[in-house]
Amino acid sequence: MEQALINACKNNQLSVIKLLVAKNLNVNYRDNFGKTALTYSGLKGNLDAIKTLVQAGADSGICDDFSNSLLHHVVFSGNKEAIKYVLGLSSVDINASNMDGNTALMVAVSKFDKDAVEILLKNGAVDTANNKNLTALDLASKNGASSIVELLLMADDLAKEHKQNASANSANSQNQNQPQNTQPPQETFVPLKCTECHAYLDIKDSSPQKAKCPYCHTSFEKR
Repeated sequence: MEQALINACKNNQLSVIKLLVAKNLNVNYRDNFGKTALTYSGLKGNLDAIKTLVQAGADSGICDDFSNSLLHHVVFSGNKEAIKYVLGLSSVDINASNMDGNTALMVAVSKFDKDAVEILLKNGAVDTANNKNLTALDLASKNGASSIVELLLMADDLAKEHKQNASANSANSQNQNQPQNTQPPQETFVPLKCTECHAYLDIKDSSPQKAKCPYCHTSFEKR
């Protein structure tokens, strides 16, 4: 049954995937290449399938026999929303490298995927050298990908901007979630002096400037 789940993920059969995971099978079963159902859904960039498997207990931290992570596979698929979702999973290491020393950032560069490169850099991807001592910047330069080279040179600024925006959004969200004070404003009182009997009375500030004294019934005014 586990192999059937893997086949369904290979073929993007979301309805079949949902039926199979409902049977409480081993969603982390690995095939001869060390790949799981989640791995194949990542390769396909099928966000709905990825979410379904994660909710069913699939381990997003499992790498295949070539040390490719889920993030490697999702970046290879090119699905930007899937990349963003996977980056939000706690067990995913954005800078993990495979057997060749290539990170997800290098995968994005090798596919000339500028948008994926930007997403990764904004989320803290670091340009490290692979087993051939080549960095993502080296690969982009070698391939003449000038727009990607420009992004890689701005890596620190992109990461800083992303952090600032995330902090601002978090603060705004907290402010919106705070209960609003629905109590009506409290009335303030001012002392008034009767012009006839000189009695002092505490009257609402919103009251007219002159009124009748409740004691001698003559006019009084604000003090």
